[in-house]
Amino acid sequence: MNMKTHSIFLFMAVSTFTGIAQDSLSTQVWTLQRCIEHAKQENVGLQRKRVAVQQAQISVADARGKASTPAPSPRKSHRWPSRT
Repeated sequence: MNMKTHSIFLFMAVSTFTGIAQDSLSTQVWTLQRCIEHAKQENVGLQRKRVAVQQAQISVADARGKASTPAPSPRKSHRWPSRT
């Protein structure tokens, strides 16, 4: 691919993507509140924190469930009643 062909291809690609982006932006009015909500939803750090909170809640619930059920003890034996 020579430089002229490469330049034309690049120009066409950028023009196409710019036109698509402008069309999608022109149909929406972005208020400050909308921008803040979008940032909250798309923030990777916040998403990770939400997942960490959910995992902690599951761990707590799991620990509470295990605490309420007795664990079998390997030292106890079962004896059948004798027939006398």
